[in-house]
Amino acid sequence: MRESIIADLEQALGQYTLYYDILKRTESEIQLYLAIPLNAFTELFEGEKKWSDIAR
Repeated sequence: MRESIIADLEQALGQYTLYYDILKRTESEIQLYLAIPLNAFTELFEGEKKWSDIAR
């Protein structure tokens, strides 16, 4: 698995967490979504080396 995919996921999750916390503190009713490219999802969660296997 390429290191950049993990780094990209880490950055995206960090941004999601930041925005989630801001929306929660402002009591916003905006629903937040995390989108990743299909090829990244496939490589991370469905490929030969799945994220769930690496995280253990």
